[in-house]
Amino acid sequence: MAVINSIDDRLTHPQAAAEVTGSPVYEVVKVITIGAGDDDTSKFFIAELPAEVVLDEITLETPAITAGTAYDVGLYDTDGVVITGKVDCFAANLDLSNVTGLPTGPLGDPIRQAMTAVALADANKKLYEHAGHVNKALPASGETQKKAKYRIGLTADTIGSGAGTIVARVKYRKMSA
Repeated sequence: MAVINSIDDRLTHPQAAAEVTGSPVYEVVKVITIGAGDDDTSKFFIAELPAEVVLDEITLETPAITAGTAYDVGLYDTDGVVITGKVDCFAANLDLSNVTGLPTGPLGDPIRQAMTAVALADANKKLYEHAGHVNKALPASGETQKKAKYRIGLTADTIGSGAGTIVARVKYRKMSA
């Protein structure tokens, strides 16, 4: 096998270098309380962010939630309506009832990665791109113009029978338009 030495053009081009280096990372922390009487399909909003941000990480730190076997993490508009087909664009069917083998988060409870549905090739996409929207003055037929902001939501497909507290964290970078 050959030795490869490569450099990404974005590292040397001053306008694009912020995509690779030098962007501050911001974090939103949201405490979500799950009630024992909450119903399946309940939605909990973690953050409302500008369309231009790039997500670095979404995590959920929580002890086991009895029978809470299917939670999705996806995109909603600012009115709380799911973006079509994006209810689980970041994570699907996260099992919050099982904590076996999970690492411990900063608060001492098990922590789960909640961007498991994002492909490596999509790691640097802006939030509106995850929504399948475009940034054009005149979108083509079938395209949807990006919104100013989006909400990241946690949807409980199977909420479980026990109460619990989830500490959700979203780490992101602000990118220029």
